[in-house]
Amino acid sequence: MSNEVYGYFESTQISDPDEFLKLLEESTRIGIKRIPVSELYNYPENMLPRDSGFCVAFIIGDRPGVTNTTYLTDIQDYAPESDIDLPYEGKVRLKLLTNFLVTMIQKVKARRFVVAITDSSQIEETKTVVVGELESVIFADFAERVPPDCLYDVVG
Repeated sequence: MSNEVYGYFESTQISDPDEFLKLLEESTRIGIKRIPVSELYNYPENMLPRDSGFCVAFIIGDRPGVTNTTYLTDIQDYAPESDIDLPYEGKVRLKLLTNFLVTMIQKVKARRFVVAITDSSQIEETKTVVVGELESVIFADFAERVPPDCLYDVVG
């Protein structure tokens, strides 16, 4: 199985989305790649982008050049001798992911920001979440199921 974090944002604030994603990746060392909207697999129809002209679809990876989040979405602790190039503590890695998402939301000044955290693109649930509560909601969801197979529509 492959854990994935993928979504999109709609924003008129980003003039060069590819350059923005490249700079975000370089500054955080978390991978992010632009994808076609058609690769927003299993998104419910009402959660698909409304304004394709200002839409940037993306997929996040554990590190640059990677498009899956095996370690960022695994809250198990690893032994210190593990060679994962990320913190060994699972909750610290998940916090890296949630911080990355919040930073991204703040920088793009998105009109709409939607992200799914899944195992093999299986979306079981959709939630509307206020940006200030995103981290706590994701952590609560991870306490119930890893990954939560949830799509988050982030507002305000």
